Amino acid sequence: MFVRQRPTTRRLSIEGVADQTNGASGSVEDIDGRLEVLRYTPTAAPAEVADRLALPEGTRVLARRFRFFIEDRPALLSDSYLPYDLVKGTPVEDPENEPWPGGMLAQLRSLGLEVREITEDVATRTPTPDELQELGLRPGIPVFEVTRTLHTADRPVATSRLVIAGDRYVLSYRIPIL
Repeated sequence: MFVRQRPTTRRLSIEGVADQTNGASGSVEDIDGRLEVLRYTPTAAPAEVADRLALPEGTRVLARRFRFFIEDRPALLSDSYLPYDLVKGTPVEDPENEPWPGGMLAQLRSLGLEVREITEDVATRTPTPDELQELGLRPGIPVFEVTRTLHTADRPVATSRLVIAGDRYVLSYRIPIL
């Protein structure tokens, strides 16, 4: 009988996302590894993205797809969307500036936008065939799907869908009680 060795589990914390001291993002951008830009293009917002960004369907957004590698293994896929009117003509629009020190919060801050709230929905599921291939997973290994939306005081300004190899991570949250 063969028993697969359990890979080292890393902790991903949302806590640092709201604390940008020392340029750290506390999210996947902080993990020592490599980022691969798979897509970085203006496009019409799909219905689900438009809904999360409170935009009319079809509004132009900057669609970005990244794959993060840890220890030379693909670990996470990220699809993020920003309203194109916020990024057009700025350094955020240029994929050559990736990875951006401090991640998406620092990008938004460079545009004069202060994020005041982050909403997240976390689910586990079986990966799609493409995700199995892109993450180098074996069949039967689940993924976390994290849908995250960043809000200023006035409106949502970015949304992402993260697909994370479920056998390599523990999602960690610290929730202050006010």
